[in-house]
Amino acid sequence: MENQLAAGGFEARLYNLKTHIGLVIKEARVRGANLIARISPPGAEMLEPADFEAHIDAQGLAVFLDERSPGGLKDFEVEIGPGKIDVRATASMIVPIRVRASCSLRIDNETRLYVDLLSAEVMGVGAAGLVEGQIEKINPVLDVKDLLPVETRLKTVEIGEGLIVLKGSVRLRSG
Repeated sequence: MENQLAAGGFEARLYNLKTHIGLVIKEARVRGANLIARISPPGAEMLEPADFEAHIDAQGLAVFLDERSPGGLKDFEVEIGPGKIDVRATASMIVPIRVRASCSLRIDNETRLYVDLLSAEVMGVGAAGLVEGQIEKINPVLDVKDLLPVETRLKTVEIGEGLIVLKGSVRLRSG
């Protein structure tokens, strides 16, 4: 115990956390128990997983989509409402055309986040087949295995008014 610190509990909040894939998490919260920090060599160990929550807002999602430009789309506008995400973007065909899609999110294997298309329109006409093909190319939109330097498990995704909330657990990787 002389070369380490032990905490019976800990809590951390991070704001505007930009991930290496360019997604900005408006707020990330981690809360856990039984953390051991080594002084030399520096390191830490969690004796049990900690709970985490990540909040993603419409602005952060729109910027992320603009930077990634899936399917060549641009000028994204995002509205997050109860149970769905509405996305509008411009497709460059012969002339710029506005595309509108409503989507939901689902977790696969506790590590991947997928977009599921609910509906799509191009110039007021249903275009689910066209948009679904683009979504297949970008899914999974998030894979936490490679995102964070901790073991992460996604448990729930909630789409509320103006906010996506991911909940799960994290544990420091040994080493």
